[in-house]
Amino acid sequence: MKKIGLLLLVILFVTNIFGQNAIKDKNDSIAKIAKNFYNQDDYEKLYTLMGEKFKEQLDFLKFKETFSGLKQQLGNWQTSEFIKVKEKNSHYKATFEATPLSFYISLDEKEKIFTFLFKPFKDEKEKRKEKVKSNNALTSEIDKKIEQVAQNYLSNPKTVGLSIGIIKNGKMQFYHYGETKKNNAKLPDNNTLYEIGSVSKTFTALLLAQAVENKKTTLNTPINTYLPKNIPSLEYNNKKITLENLANHSAGLPRLPDNLLNNPNTISTNPYKNYTEKDLFDFLEKYKLTKEILKQYEYSNLGFGLLGTILEKINKKTYEEQIISQICKPLNMQNTKITLNEKDKNQYFAQGYDEESNAVSSWEFQSLAGAGAIRSNVEDLLNYVSAYLNPPKKMANAMNLTQKLTFEFGQNKVGLGWHIIKIKENEVWQHAGGTAGFRSVAAFCPTTKNAIVVLSNATDEVNIGFEILDFLNEK
Repeated sequence: MKKIGLLLLVILFVTNIFGQNAIKDKNDSIAKIAKNFYNQDDYEKLYTLMGEKFKEQLDFLKFKETFSGLKQQLGNWQTSEFIKVKEKNSHYKATFEATPLSFYISLDEKEKIFTFLFKPFKDEKEKRKEKVKSNNALTSEIDKKIEQVAQNYLSNPKTVGLSIGIIKNGKMQFYHYGETKKNNAKLPDNNTLYEIGSVSKTFTALLLAQAVENKKTTLNTPINTYLPKNIPSLEYNNKKITLENLANHSAGLPRLPDNLLNNPNTISTNPYKNYTEKDLFDFLEKYKLTKEILKQYEYSNLGFGLLGTILEKINKKTYEEQIISQICKPLNMQNTKITLNEKDKNQYFAQGYDEESNAVSSWEFQSLAGAGAIRSNVEDLLNYVSAYLNPPKKMANAMNLTQKLTFEFGQNKVGLGWHIIKIKENEVWQHAGGTAGFRSVAAFCPTTKNAIVVLSNATDEVNIGFEILDFLNEK
């Protein structure tokens, strides 16, 4: 299941949902056709079922590569057991030869596929019977809302621990649930360290904004300026990839370099650990862009990892040194880092767990550190998002630069690193993250001045953060 989980990370899905009327029969009909085309290896016909929005996000070659890879791991799609409809999405238990998965499908206004998503299957009937212990005093309306949301999240018995930090009316509050490691009876606290995964990308983007503010570079500088001379110009239709393109996922680069997963030095349980700068530059030397720059959103760990490596050239410091000296120290984030000492490992670092509740290895990084290498705790991260609401004078220009819309494609709106979404009428700046055993989300609302951080040492997505932020905005 671990290999399947890794592959699922690269399957594109469009999950924004519109409208309230569920049309189960139509979804059932298209799902059956899709299942037949998949089993027949007829990816061309399967692709014809997809709507325009889906095709904008994933071209046919990548689609075929993704689903043929899925077929190799899973085998034939045997049955589809309907579970429920929520708004326009039908949810099924899709049983393959290798394992069951959750399958979600919805249609657009032309009755073409809008959502086509596979996720690890969780039996929703399986619930934790007892409430998980916490430090929640349950004295306020906000306390009670967080209790309800957190306990619902932790009712999945494969979750372990949870830390939540909020900002409301300028006041910080912290809530902790569960355990730092299964059966150790140790409640997480403000010092508990988690892997924050792709929330690291917002740190990388802020380093870029600082470099621009200090006139060390510009957003429009082509990335080849900082790469070895043997790497051909990274361009498409005479348009060169710039630093800004890396920071807003508009560069047309793939999610991951193909010499990462196919590298004999890659450790499946710690995939980024042995991926060196040489590996990165070898990939770029041979890579040919196939997508026009600024014409398509392509979420790219490769792009942000490359940006982190380039910033090392610009600032002549390691990525971790820059994070600590330029962000953490000014914002009093004393425990945010990449490299853990023995005390960190033994006393503060939570154990991560995969979707089957197996303890997993931490993730280490080399050349792609800018994509997801940071470890932090809930207090540090809340200080971090708080600074975006009220930037300190010396960091204000750089922080404001990261919050300017730089790219919009379909439903994706990006500043530098931060993604912009709407929760009801409020614009929210957010980023989520995940590694083999952790999930995270950090979000703030500039208009209401509210913010949320959620950290988990399991792989159940922590979208509960947005529910909590919406509640804070309504109060």
